[in-house]
Amino acid sequence: MVGVRGFWLGLCFLLGGGQAAGLPPGVELIQDVPYCQAGARVLTLDILRPKGPAEGLPAVVWIHGGGWYSGDKRRGWPHLVPLAQAGFFTATVAYRLSREAQFPAQIHDVKCAIRYLRAQAHRYGLNPERIGVWGGSAGGHLAALLGVSGGVEGLEGAGGWKGYSSRVQAVVVWFAPTDLTSVDPRRRSVQLLLGGPVHERLELARQASPLYYVTPDDPPFLIQHGAEDPVVPLEQGQKLYQKLKLQGVEARLEVFPGMGHGGTAFTSPRNYQNITAFFLRHLR
Repeated sequence: MVGVRGFWLGLCFLLGGGQAAGLPPGVELIQDVPYCQAGARVLTLDILRPKGPAEGLPAVVWIHGGGWYSGDKRRGWPHLVPLAQAGFFTATVAYRLSREAQFPAQIHDVKCAIRYLRAQAHRYGLNPERIGVWGGSAGGHLAALLGVSGGVEGLEGAGGWKGYSSRVQAVVVWFAPTDLTSVDPRRRSVQLLLGGPVHERLELARQASPLYYVTPDDPPFLIQHGAEDPVVPLEQGQKLYQKLKLQGVEARLEVFPGMGHGGTAFTSPRNYQNITAFFLRHLR
């Protein structure tokens, strides 16, 4: 596994503007790969992977946050570099934001990304049966929803690569809302996602909530949340963890004391090693 020094070397390239020239040795970046057609919009993903020929690599997909209405796939690069250094194929995806399209467009798009990678597994040298997902905040919500809705046809969408599964085999969730029926109704981000106030969109809020899809065949989850999160209360992570355990799904909840909606405990070298170990355990 990559050591602490390797983690810092892997992350520092972003400080220079995120240019590919600053990537650590042994990692290559491929930007703006088209993966899905959403109406007139072509959605793209960025790939970070080990340099050189590869076969059967485990894969991890990062989903960015931003309240579903903002954010950029490039923000995922520093999270994925340590995994690429550890021998993973990784990708960070762009998806339609809520000012462009309301739910379920976002889950349709990220599911299409998983199907695309499965369809192109031979081309990229990845193992189509070993795909994990990871996201923070709104991206954590979509990662969790991906994890628990592998067999839900109504959330697949029509973006392409029909016939390939969108199931994932391991999930890491950072400080994510998991029950949209119980979030603060004043949250503008949730209203934008649903197209109106939660109390007027209760059924859609339920459809968008990972909590209500949990079944015993779901993949392993690692849920990490700040104890003092003022944006997404810790209760949201606890509820998903409890539901997963109730259904017999392998799950771990890690609460970071003193942390809010993100923070240094999440992005420390030690935690990146923790996350890498989780994915190695379940995807190798």
